[in-house]
Amino acid sequence: MAAAPPDGVTSLARLQHRSEAQRLLDRLNIATEAAGISSWEIDVASGTLLWIENPIEGLQSAGWTGHSLTTLADRLHPEDRSLFCEQLHYAAAHQRDRISYRYRAYDDDGRLRHIQVHARLLSDEAGRVARALGVSWDITREITAAERLQRQAQQLREAERRLERASLSSSEGHWEADLVNKRMWFSSSYHALLGYENGELPRDSEEFRQLVHPDDYMNGCMALQKHLEEGTPFIIDQRLKTRSGQYRWFRQRGAAERDAQGVAIVVSGSLQDIHEHKLAEDALQLAQRRLERAIHGTQDGLWELEADADATGAGAWCSPRVAELLGYRPDEFPSDTNFLRTCLHPDDAAVVAQATRAHFELGQPYDVEIRLRTKTGRYLWYRARATAERDATGRPLRLSGSLQDVTEARAAREELLRATQAAEAASRAKSEFLANVSHEIRTPMNGIIGMVGLLLDTRLDRTQRDFAETIRGSADSLLAVINDLLDFSKIEAGKLDIEHIELDLRGSVEDVGGMMAFQAAAKGLELIVHVHKDVPDRVIGDPQRIRQCLVNLVGNAVKFTRTGEVVIEVRIDGRRDGKVLTHFEVRDTGIGIAPEKLDQLFQPFVQADSSTTRHFGGTGLGLSIVRR
Repeated sequence: MAAAPPDGVTSLARLQHRSEAQRLLDRLNIATEAAGISSWEIDVASGTLLWIENPIEGLQSAGWTGHSLTTLADRLHPEDRSLFCEQLHYAAAHQRDRISYRYRAYDDDGRLRHIQVHARLLSDEAGRVARALGVSWDITREITAAERLQRQAQQLREAERRLERASLSSSEGHWEADLVNKRMWFSSSYHALLGYENGELPRDSEEFRQLVHPDDYMNGCMALQKHLEEGTPFIIDQRLKTRSGQYRWFRQRGAAERDAQGVAIVVSGSLQDIHEHKLAEDALQLAQRRLERAIHGTQDGLWELEADADATGAGAWCSPRVAELLGYRPDEFPSDTNFLRTCLHPDDAAVVAQATRAHFELGQPYDVEIRLRTKTGRYLWYRARATAERDATGRPLRLSGSLQDVTEARAAREELLRATQAAEAASRAKSEFLANVSHEIRTPMNGIIGMVGLLLDTRLDRTQRDFAETIRGSADSLLAVINDLLDFSKIEAGKLDIEHIELDLRGSVEDVGGMMAFQAAAKGLELIVHVHKDVPDRVIGDPQRIRQCLVNLVGNAVKFTRTGEVVIEVRIDGRRDGKVLTHFEVRDTGIGIAPEKLDQLFQPFVQADSSTTRHFGGTGLGLSIVRR
């Protein structure tokens, strides 16, 4: 059996053990003090605080040791004063030896503090909770930070809801790109613009890339890179694939958010559907290119003038082509907006003013030829055409038009006019000559016809008579042609005089009927003369020309009618100032004229059908003489 150590040794060991325990306890106190942790013990039965180490800062002046919990409860928030008892009852009911809870207490300055409590429950021999050993520490900062974060989260959610409502009302979607985590966020309106349900769009940036048109992806990357590096606005038009698989044009706008070091961490922005606008813009650009090509092909210059431009010419504009038309290079064309007006020939200013006024006020076409001074000082001819742009009330705003060099065309036109005038003068000279010698031409023919008539009155054998009648028939036909030619020449020469003598109109018409009756009867046609009762017997006129016109018309009718009738009708269409408007009408049941040939009917030397001359003969002058 081993001998017990001497009492001195035992005491020394105890002292060493106690010293080590104290050293450990001191370390623990230093650690808890540094951490702001308070330790304590409560006698549950009496409700008394037995001891407390390292009281929480700001709650030290109470001298809590030895006080009852009832007294200490005055420092607690009214809603938290029963928490300790409630926790004890809960632990006893559920047979737990630990409790953990938070309470609020007022510090020495009256500020509300949040305290976290962890405690161990110690029971007596009867199993009742006798003591509570625990620790407490101030979590006010954590609670305040958590509440701040909660408020911020609530504000963020509210901002998102407001943003979503704004997006729906403005037809815009919103997005956010996390540059650090490569994640994307899209608003529900963003989803709707692409035809997706909320949450269906990919959140990963690489997956979202598949929705961008391949031809537009690099443009977007370059625009974003320039925005991040240089701060230029991030605005890019891209085609995005919708849920239906079709690409539509969208406009993305965004701005970067940076951290404290200035590094971009988030880019957020909006999305706008511009598909219809883009298509219209493309169509407009195509039309503009076509217009430019067309204008370039016509070599016209463009100009524009404000309707209310004053004498200074403010509001005038010219295209570079106008400069070229005036002999200038585009870079040397005067910038003075009034320059084009100063180039206008003084004699043409009134022409421009009148054309402008007529176009603005009456809507007449603006199309004038004017002279403009070129760089060399020479005046050339130009054709200016324009159209007014008007506001909703019809008030002219500006005049936009084109300018074309017509100097050569005008010279050619003037040369053609001179040639035409010379030809007409020659034709008139010819007509005047024929008109002057008409008597000399008709007299020999009348002599031939008269002598043949006398010859036929002599005794001739059958052969001689046939020859003589053939000569007279041919001479009559030739005289008719000569008469037509000479009458037409007189008309063209202005030497056909119209007599104004008293005549028997009814008798003159009936005489024509009698003259043409034999010719009509020879073809088995009925010639009807119908002079209305209200036609006066005596009028002032030219009986020879009336008979000539009627003979020509009736002769044509008989010539082109195989069966049926020819009708001469005369009626009065009106009376005024002692004069009567007399209507002469000749109609037949002949072969007629095709509608497309009617415009040739009264042209000299022209017949509606070339076969007519071969079949019926004639010069084609009869109706032309009648009309003139």
